[in-house]
Amino acid sequence: MPDWWKDRPPEIHSHEFNREFFDRFLDRHRKAPIKAALLMQTGFPGIGNWMADEILWRAKVLPSKRTRKLTTRERAKIFRTTKWVVRRSLETLGKHFADPPMNWLIHQKWKRGGICPIHRIRLRHATIAGRTTAWCPGCQK
Repeated sequence: MPDWWKDRPPEIHSHEFNREFFDRFLDRHRKAPIKAALLMQTGFPGIGNWMADEILWRAKVLPSKRTRKLTTRERAKIFRTTKWVVRRSLETLGKHFADPPMNWLIHQKWKRGGICPIHRIRLRHATIAGRTTAWCPGCQK
C-alpha cells in the first residue's frame, strides 16, 4: 500500500471516524471557523460546500463560529449531524442518484431570496474559507 494511501483520513461513515478523531481534528484547527474546518479534506473527506452548510444548519451552529468556541454540546451535535447527513446523502444521491429530500437547505441555498425550510425567513450569505455560505439567522446562533 502506498504511503499516501495510509495517510488518508477515515471515511466519515466508518467506525474509525469517531468522536476522538473528530475532537482531535477540531482541536488542531482551533482558530478556524467551523465551516472552514468541515471543508478540510484531511479531516472530513468528501464534505463539500453544500454539505457543510447542511450539517451546520441541522446542528444549529453559526458557520463563522471558531472551533475553539464550540461547546461540548455543539461538538456532539455537529459530530452526529455530520454522520447523519453523509449517510442520508449516500442513500439518496449515491444509491438512487436522486436529489436530497425537499426539506434540505440545499434546495433554498442558491435561490434569490431563499428561505429557511424551518423558520420560513430569508437565508443570509457570506464568504467563509473562500466559499459562499448560507445560514438561517433564526436557527443558527
